[in-house]
Amino acid sequence: MGGLSALALALSGFLSEEDFVELAIQNPISSDALVWMLRLDVTALLSTIIEPQTLTEYTHSAIEALSLDLSVYSEEADLDSADSLSVFLGNHIGGEVSGVALVLVDINKALGFEAINLDVKSEASALDHGRSHWCILISVWNNDTAIIADPRAQSYGSLWKCKLENLQNGLLAQEGRSRVVIIRSERLSY
Repeated sequence: MGGLSALALALSGFLSEEDFVELAIQNPISSDALVWMLRLDVTALLSTIIEPQTLTEYTHSAIEALSLDLSVYSEEADLDSADSLSVFLGNHIGGEVSGVALVLVDINKALGFEAINLDVKSEASALDHGRSHWCILISVWNNDTAIIADPRAQSYGSLWKCKLENLQNGLLAQEGRSRVVIIRSERLSY
């Protein structure tokens, strides 16, 4: 459900107080509300990691259901180097383009330290997604640091930053899941 939590937070960030009132939805949007709105199977969501392409489809459906003026697409992140990742993100996220990116990362690699320690021999590990973590890239700062909004912040905070080298490593560690889900506003001005 981490992908839906990231999606709910991202969509909430694009809405004004007036939008929430007009749409008659809670502020912020919850992942539970998205599950209900999109008629998803909670059991399936809890037992597997949402893949980037699936989250893109959920995002399309949520945008359509809420009649939001947003676009969504997924794209393979340029992970050749931290510099190429910075250019890629600069073209897709931040205030100049009114966009954010939902990314699935190895949280330990992205943070640069071991925040999640998984006991693979424990009974609970069967339902645990380990170090895989969905979060929202909202901006790149100084061409070397990603600013991240986190829907399930633990000890590192709801807004945090990481070096692009760490983010690159966190994306590379996801074994073929380097597609990012881009959400952009279609509004010309705010």
